[in-house]
Amino acid sequence: MAHSNPTTLPPRFEVRKLEPSHHDWAKAIICHSNAFCSPIWSVVYPDNQTELTYRVFRTSDYLVSHSIDSGLSYGIFDTQYQFKHPSSAAQGGQLLWDLTDTTATRAQLLEHMDFPLVSVALAYDGINPLDPSKLGSLMQTLPLLGTMLSALEKGDKRDPESWKAGKAGEVLLRSGTCTREDYGGLGLARGLAHWLMFEAKGLGYRGIQIETANRAVDKIWLSPPGGFKAELVYALETGKYEEEVDGKMAKVFQPCEVTSITASESSTSISVRNDRLTFSVNKSAGTINQLTLDGQDLLGSGGRLYLDCHCDSGYWNGGTFQLYRGTDTSGTAYAGVRISASVGSGRTFESYYFLRDGETGLHTFGRAAYPNGGSLGEMRFLFRPSTSIWNHLSSSDEMWSVLPTESGRTTVQDTTYRISGDGVNARYRSQMSDYFSKYMFSESWEYHTHHGLFADGAGTRDGSTYGAWLVMNTKDTYYNGPKWSDMTVDGIVYNYIISNHHGNGNPDTRNFDRTFGPQYYYFNKGAKGASANDLRRDAGRFANSSWNADFYDSIAQYVPGYLPSSGRGTWSGRIVLPAGVTKPMAVLSGNGRDFQDNNLDTKARQYWAEISSGGEITIPRVAAGTYRLTIYGAGIFGQYVQDNIAIRANSTTTTTATWTPESAGTELWRIGTPDRSCGEFRHGNERDTTRTNQPKQHRLYWAVHDFPKDFPNGVNFHVGRSNITRDFNYIQWSVYGGKGNSIRPDPYYTNVNAWTVTFDATAAQLQGKTRATFTVQLAGVKTSAGNTDDTSKPFANLAYNVTINGRALPVWTIPRLLDSANQSSSCGARSAASCYNTRNKWAFDAAYLQQGLNTLVLSLPARATAPESAVLPESVYLQYDALRMEVS
Repeated sequence: MAHSNPTTLPPRFEVRKLEPSHHDWAKAIICHSNAFCSPIWSVVYPDNQTELTYRVFRTSDYLVSHSIDSGLSYGIFDTQYQFKHPSSAAQGGQLLWDLTDTTATRAQLLEHMDFPLVSVALAYDGINPLDPSKLGSLMQTLPLLGTMLSALEKGDKRDPESWKAGKAGEVLLRSGTCTREDYGGLGLARGLAHWLMFEAKGLGYRGIQIETANRAVDKIWLSPPGGFKAELVYALETGKYEEEVDGKMAKVFQPCEVTSITASESSTSISVRNDRLTFSVNKSAGTINQLTLDGQDLLGSGGRLYLDCHCDSGYWNGGTFQLYRGTDTSGTAYAGVRISASVGSGRTFESYYFLRDGETGLHTFGRAAYPNGGSLGEMRFLFRPSTSIWNHLSSSDEMWSVLPTESGRTTVQDTTYRISGDGVNARYRSQMSDYFSKYMFSESWEYHTHHGLFADGAGTRDGSTYGAWLVMNTKDTYYNGPKWSDMTVDGIVYNYIISNHHGNGNPDTRNFDRTFGPQYYYFNKGAKGASANDLRRDAGRFANSSWNADFYDSIAQYVPGYLPSSGRGTWSGRIVLPAGVTKPMAVLSGNGRDFQDNNLDTKARQYWAEISSGGEITIPRVAAGTYRLTIYGAGIFGQYVQDNIAIRANSTTTTTATWTPESAGTELWRIGTPDRSCGEFRHGNERDTTRTNQPKQHRLYWAVHDFPKDFPNGVNFHVGRSNITRDFNYIQWSVYGGKGNSIRPDPYYTNVNAWTVTFDATAAQLQGKTRATFTVQLAGVKTSAGNTDDTSKPFANLAYNVTINGRALPVWTIPRLLDSANQSSSCGARSAASCYNTRNKWAFDAAYLQQGLNTLVLSLPARATAPESAVLPESVYLQYDALRMEVS
């Protein structure tokens, strides 16, 4: 049952009394957290942690059942928990551990905790204490647990009568507190602790006693809410505590001394470290040039982590530096570094890196200030290692491979190479392709959460596996909404903040000053034999905008432009969705503009989330301000738009809306699925089954999809008979081949630029109809203006022609700029299926249509090319999202 005692938890979380049915769930959370995450038990018992988890699970029955049976133990339940297995959903949750499977990894055990209980606080009445004789098997499993409890009891110098219970309802004893690993950083432990304090007070208890083995828990209980006071009775210094072992005094808890953050600065460098992660800044270069995790070098000689720009003055070095030290509101120590550099005409670039105690990642922010305008084509963080330990790429759950070497490769296009040779290169060709490009691992920000490099242990010190990940815990300071698409990893782990790839827009830099972030460069370590997906799953748990929000509030004083929680509110929507829509998405972005163009409103922020099938959605931590709401989804032409959505700080704004699909009458036919992508067409999302990883074909070097061989007579598509996955190409070229095409280096012109679509219409369909409407939605279009809006080239404004039964419809001129927004995007040539989306409608006399066979011709200008400075195709091209014919 839920309890009425108010909480400070986010609305999706609910505190409930633990019942016997929750026994195994609570045990699993406690066992997993202690075996893998405890600063004591995971360190003093580092081997066979899965086996340790199982042993503790088997021997902790009495501890957990005694606490739950007392009726004084509580848990936090996630009311929006997404079950991973249908059987779990049917039962309301289940624990799926196989206690005989000692090969299960930390991440797999967590995944098999498929239930909505996410944090527990076990307690019992002091008048009914634990029976030590029933704890024997647990103490045998964790021998140092008994040592610790005994040491704490000896160190407690209070008069026992001052705190022991004389009757029921006086003293509450805590017996366990844990939050499951994938819900860490959300403030759940603190929220539940404070809730329990108020609950115990309401029940008449005069005090709560807790023994902890975690400094973070100490800090929570030593900082109670108003009306309570806390006292530290005794602190056991595990790094110094000694007992006699075999006749000699020994520090039995070593090496589990948990240190805090240390930081030092010299004239040439700044170094910051906690007990696991260390980084150093080279002042002359303005980069992080040393980074180690548990002693393993992650960068190598010459490797670096830094902020970079493609701007008027080019690459910049050095600058000024500031070292920060502090303790956040949870009592956790942190240190940070600001690197500030000038790039001519008063322009400033700043990068920020913060490390917290107990974490193995760097919280990053990047700032650019342009008081007088200027070029800002790219801005990006790069984790750029030179060490050979990194040998795998991972941009998504489905997109990964070994990292091919540079030896023997041949350039075929801008940053695209033919891969030859044996060893790892042969493995890459078997897994992925004969070609490698940094664009192959591009991702759309829509559902993207993290990407990185993986080291399988072949080159590490002890065979351990490692990961280096960029986690997008926030996305609100990027531009161009959920359809932004960019590079992620290619041996470098990127955080692309500004670019013009795939039609992304550059900001107006006149009087420009913006701080981007935070994002989290996370570094993790796995056991020998752990997979890239194991470490990837671990990194994914931080991809949550609420994670570490309290910490970011604590450092907001040092990061200009970061908006703390006090300036944010919540948006919730109740949306009536059209029938047939899938993956409906709601976007909050700059008011009065298409979200793809929010780079033109340089103060704009952006937020999005998928709407539930019931039409409900909640987006937390939205900056106070006025927004445009856009709703789109697969299967529906057009979108819903509503301006002037006002978000107020510390409050919830609820919008009720009905999305009525656009319609111009009766639909005669459609080609493709309106989903802002060309993925359904030939060579789009179709898998390359000749390779073991079966990548989507649009990700491959475009020249392997030889248009003249696929369509020797051009595209001739008959609605209702032709197959879109075979008979409709994912790119319509003006010219095929030539520059950038190493397979067909000579341009090919025959049957390329004009496509024919035929369809049948019956007399009944046309009877009484006076108006016809033809709609084209494009997933992307590349005019000769390219990504950089070069107005000097021909075909910068691209003419798209449509004829219906020989009658020409008005020419659609696709501009390089529309209201200053760039509509040209190098999309398919850079391995993308969805870039800057645009569309057009032609309304015309229905008499143009005829009973029987009708013929549409869709054409680009013939031989429409313009010079490219890089090795890229010179032809204009476009990529269709969907087409539709309606009559009324």
